[in-house]
Amino acid sequence: MTRQLIELKTDSEVEIIGRTKRKDTFKVLFYSEWDKNCGVILKRAEKWATEEGNEKVYLVSSWKTPHAFAMFMITSAPSLVHIKKGKVKVQAEYPSVYDFFSFKDC
Repeated sequence: MTRQLIELKTDSEVEIIGRTKRKDTFKVLFYSEWDKNCGVILKRAEKWATEEGNEKVYLVSSWKTPHAFAMFMITSAPSLVHIKKGKVKVQAEYPSVYDFFSFKDC
């Protein structure tokens, strides 16, 4: 099984996911299309997703879904939100988000 990257394209899609945060476990990567560091993170995430695992990461763009940033109280990008059955942890420092998407070189 491979990991999943799922782009949320509308605020309503984000709201649906937001309603499940009390019972589900997932991650949300908040990014900006104009930030070069976010571009690096997205490329790493794409490669990370090809490895085995059962993690699900939703992608949220500041341009396409700005409401999501307010809903999750995110003030910077990239930020990675870890949701585990109602518990929320936010990684907002670039190095920690970068390290999360590490992958094994073959």
